[in-house]
Amino acid sequence: MKKLIIFDLDGTLADTQPLLYDIFADALTECGFPETAENVGAMLKGKGFRPTKDGAHVPIDYADRVPDNFGLYFWTNYENYYMRAADRLYGGIRETLDGLKTHGHAIAVLSNKPHRFTYPIIEKAFGENYFDFVLGGTPEIIHKPAPHGINYICKMLGFKPEDTYMIGDLPADAASALAAKTNYIGALWGYSNREKLSEKGAKIFAEKPIELLDIIN
Repeated sequence: MKKLIIFDLDGTLADTQPLLYDIFADALTECGFPETAENVGAMLKGKGFRPTKDGAHVPIDYADRVPDNFGLYFWTNYENYYMRAADRLYGGIRETLDGLKTHGHAIAVLSNKPHRFTYPIIEKAFGENYFDFVLGGTPEIIHKPAPHGINYICKMLGFKPEDTYMIGDLPADAASALAAKTNYIGALWGYSNREKLSEKGAKIFAEKPIELLDIIN
């Protein structure tokens, strides 16, 4: 039976975390706090980051020190780096997607990354119209962990929740899939782990992308 397979982008299709470290490091340096991507990575893994007033994020260690317009620096550097995500696909992703398409399944992308960044990355990495649907973050659709994005894609492509799989690496992906009453597969090659995903109700996991072919087919 034909299924709908929805993929997260960051940490599932592409290893984009190193780019985020570069973005933060450059933005902090330009604000007068010289930093390296390596140090930023250690900070984020240890303490995480905090949203700013203007829609950006900042490592918690700097949250009370950066200027109010930090978001200007953040988003300028984001523009400089984001398209490099298209060159950072995980090994086995293309083969896995091709296999799913060969079996007649529909494939889609759902990311909280703003749509104006998500769509160009996917188009560059896979070519035009490779996916049946691509949806990045928009003001009209509530982001994951809410189920709205999954529900919207199911509606647009004509699939029932029980015939849909969400593939993602973060607890928000698991929570979104379960709230939408779809199937969920935890992508353990990404940025979370089995324990954290299990806490959100995940029961099926894949260590490598290619394992999805056996699980779904």
